[in-house]
Amino acid sequence: LLNPFRAAAAALQNIDSLLHPLRCCVHFELAKVLADDGQLKAAQEHAEKALLLDYAGEYTEQLNHFQSRVALRAQLFDTPQNTLDKAAKIIEQVRSNPGLG
Repeated sequence: LLNPFRAAAAALQNIDSLLHPLRCCVHFELAKVLADDGQLKAAQEHAEKALLLDYAGEYTEQLNHFQSRVALRAQLFDTPQNTLDKAAKIIEQVRSNPGLG
């Protein structure tokens, strides 16, 4: 799945496509695949690109939620201060390790 999404994102960028919603979705989906593959830094980068392309704000809430989840996974050994963040981190750990659930 990575190569087709990467190719689509690159092609749309190379032609300076004005189809911003499509470009946003491609980067968002690519970010999801990368996060599932454990490539959290690259996932964060593509989520940021998707946010920058989301001019209408259609995906802003989903992207912000996704970015916070990825950030929590990236901070594996840090303990969040906020109780809600602690719960979210536990949920993310269970989701990323099916053997725990």
